[in-house]
Amino acid sequence: MANMPPPLPTPPEPGPQASGLPPAPPVDGQTFFWLFFRFDGRVGRQVYWLSILFLTAVAGVSGPFAVDPESGEVLMQFGPVQSFVYTLATICSIAVSIKRLHDLNMSGLFAIGLLFFPVALIMTLWLGFRAGNGQPNKYGWEPDVRPTQPPPTVDDDA
Repeated sequence: MANMPPPLPTPPEPGPQASGLPPAPPVDGQTFFWLFFRFDGRVGRQVYWLSILFLTAVAGVSGPFAVDPESGEVLMQFGPVQSFVYTLATICSIAVSIKRLHDLNMSGLFAIGLLFFPVALIMTLWLGFRAGNGQPNKYGWEPDVRPTQPPPTVDDDA
């Protein structure tokens, strides 16, 4: 026993004490529901892009593809399930886009442009690349956090 080296010190547990940051709120069913089905609050660019990519993947996986043996074209076959999934994905993407507009201190009414394809493409890119200010505004205290209290009263003229 005399020949054994001393034990190594254990590294600190990762968490709020080690990094100096407050603990991240848990992602639960309520947060998921808020992100995709409610129109209040704010989201930043990273959550916006991840949400849009997730919804695109869900919509893409739900559509059964078929290859026409005569022409070799890839065709999508629409049925009631695909129509439901595409409608739901459209509603969810509008909800996420409204939150992104709120982060830019803009009204959610601008999301109407997402219903028209050329405008939707440009607007999706613009929302994804335009940086928010990170300050509290009339739509919420901070981005990427489910609102638990009313938004601050912010003077728009200041």
